[in-house]
Amino acid sequence: MEIDTFWDVIEAAQAGAATTGEPFDEVLVKQLAERPRQEILEYAERFDKLHDALYRSGPLSRRKEQRTGTR
Repeated sequence: MEIDTFWDVIEAAQAGAATTGEPFDEVLVKQLAERPRQEILEYAERFDKLHDALYRSGPLSRRKEQRTGTR
């Protein structure tokens, strides 16, 4: 999934949550469930890549380094 499409999915879920008052994660799951299986898998792959990148370079990674003395 292209990065712009990924963020379009996120923004649509945010808008849906704001409109319905439902929690964001529930709206996101419902919207993803309406997509073809391949798109759901592509979304998950993009999410994992972004999550991993944030973990490697973000504050969580620095806390782990401080705690374990590793990089």
